[in-house]
Amino acid sequence: MNRQDFRFFHRLRVRWAEVDMQKIVFNAHYLMYFDTAIADYWRALALPYEAAMQQLGGDLYVKKA
Repeated sequence: MNRQDFRFFHRLRVRWAEVDMQKIVFNAHYLMYFDTAIADYWRALALPYEAAMQQLGGDLYVKKA
């Protein structure tokens, strides 16, 4: 995958406290990364999240992690 293949890109810095001694991100932090990225995506769209979810008749959920 290339960055050019996507319309939205969010750069996220992995912090020291989020990795183990082998410099591997602890798996629970991936949900936080997803939440940060999706929030910034909605911000970039300049759409009111609550109104959009009402119009869609739902919300965004993680079905399986």
